[in-house]
Amino acid sequence: MYTWRHGVSCTEVEEVADANESVLELLRKNSRDSKQQDAAKRQRVDMHHVPEGQRNDTLFRFASKMVGSGISRDAALEAARAEVATWDNPLPDFEIVKTVDSAYNSYQPNEETIYGDARPEVDENGEYIPRLPAELSREFLLNPPPKNKPVVMNYLREEEAMLLSGPPKAGKSFLIVQLALAIATGSKWLGMTCQKKTVLYIDAELSSSMTGERIRDIRERMGISYLPEDLHVINAKTGQKDQVTLRDVADDFVHRIRKEEVVIIDPLYMFLKDSDENDNSKMKKEMEQIRRIAAIGVTVIVVHHMAKGTQAGKMSIDRASGAGVLGRFFDSILTLNLLNREATDKARPERVEADTRSFQQPMPVNLWFDGFHTVDSSGDLADRDLNDPKKTMTEQKSANDAGRLNHCYHWMKDNCMLQPDGSFTVEDIIDAYETNYNKRMARTTMTGQLDRAGFVKYKGIVEETVGDKVTRRKKNLYVPDGLEDI
Repeated sequence: MYTWRHGVSCTEVEEVADANESVLELLRKNSRDSKQQDAAKRQRVDMHHVPEGQRNDTLFRFASKMVGSGISRDAALEAARAEVATWDNPLPDFEIVKTVDSAYNSYQPNEETIYGDARPEVDENGEYIPRLPAELSREFLLNPPPKNKPVVMNYLREEEAMLLSGPPKAGKSFLIVQLALAIATGSKWLGMTCQKKTVLYIDAELSSSMTGERIRDIRERMGISYLPEDLHVINAKTGQKDQVTLRDVADDFVHRIRKEEVVIIDPLYMFLKDSDENDNSKMKKEMEQIRRIAAIGVTVIVVHHMAKGTQAGKMSIDRASGAGVLGRFFDSILTLNLLNREATDKARPERVEADTRSFQQPMPVNLWFDGFHTVDSSGDLADRDLNDPKKTMTEQKSANDAGRLNHCYHWMKDNCMLQPDGSFTVEDIIDAYETNYNKRMARTTMTGQLDRAGFVKYKGIVEETVGDKVTRRKKNLYVPDGLEDI
C-alpha cells in the first residue's frame, strides 16, 4: 500500500506540487538500460537518516544512482539539493556541487565538457576558484629584489639546486668532498670563493671507514689542519636497514630535524628506491623532494653519473644519465669531463664545464686529478679535447701527438724561439719536443706528425751563422694552419 510520507494525511494537503525536473527526467527515460544502469537502480540509498561523517559518501552514492539511471547532471543536482535540505545537518551547497560532479566524472570520464577531464573547484558560494597564482605587482617588476647570495661564486646561490655529473671513477666524490670542505671553511673551490655555511654531506656509496679516510686525506691536501665544526657527515650505506630516499632527506629538513644550510647527496642513484632514473614522470616526483628542501632555504647539491658512451658531441646539460628532467630541473649543471691523456701526463687531465641560470656562463676549468683535484694554472690543458672512447687507438694517438706539437709551438713562441716571420724549422721543433717531453724524435717521424697535425709547410729563407759567417739557405718552414700567408 502507498502511504503519505512522514505521516501527512491527505486531508491536510491543500495542493500537490508540480513534478520537478528529476521526476520528469525519470518519466521521459526509455526502458533500454545498460547493465550498469540496472545495477545502479537496484541500489538502495537511504537519504533520510544520514549520520555525521557519512554525508558525502551517502550523497556520492545517491548521485551515482542518478548517473546509472540516466538522469542528467543538472537534474541530479536539483534532486540532491532537495534531499540534503531535509537533513538535520545539511551540507553546504558547494559540497553538494563538488560531490555530484565527482560522481558524474567517475561514471563518465570520457564526457567532453568545457572543463576538460575534471570540473573546477568552487567556493562556498559556488564561485570558481582560480588555479593560477596571483600576478606579480608592478612595484615588484619595477624594483625586483636582489638575487640570493652566492654559495659558490659563479656556480651556485642560496636556495638553489646544483647537479654535478661525471663518468665513473672520474673522481666526482673527491671533487665534491673538496667542495664540502671549502663551504664549511669559507675557502675557495676551483678558484671560486665559497660562502661559509653549515654542510651536511650524505655519502651512500662508500663504507663509513672509507668516507672518513677520504675526508681526512682531502682535508690534509687542502691544508686544513682541523676538522671543521660546520661539516656534518652521514654514511647512508653502512648499518642501514632500509635504503635512504630523497623523501627521507626532505622530510628531515622540512620537519627541522636537520638544520644545515647546505646538503650534499652523493650519489643520486643510491637515493632512488623505486624510481627508474630514465622515467621522466618518476624523476619529476623525485625532483619535487629536492624542491621541498630548497623551499625552506636550504641549498642542495646532487652527485650523479654520466650516460654511457661518448659525451664529446653532447651539450653539457645532456651528459647526465637518465631522464631529460635532470638536465632541466637544476639551477646549475656542472659536468666533470675526462680529457685526452698523453704519455707524459703525471696525473689525469679533466675539465669542469658549467651551465647556470643565475650567473653569466662560467669559463671551463681544467684540472689535474691524482686523488686530489688541482686547477691547471699552466694552460697545458687548454687545447685538449674531451676523451672520446669511440675513437680508434690510431685516431686517439694522432690527437695526442697534435696536442704535444701545438704545445711545443706555443712554448717556442713564448720563449721567442720562432723565426722572424713566425715560422719554425723541423730542427727547431725537434729540439723543443726533446726539452718538453725528454724524447728525441727522428726527423722523418717529426715531419710526418707535423703533416698529420695540420701544420702548413712552405719554402722559406733561413739565416744561419757558421763561425763568423752568416749564410742564407732555403729550408722547409712550418706554420700552424690558419696563420696569415707569409
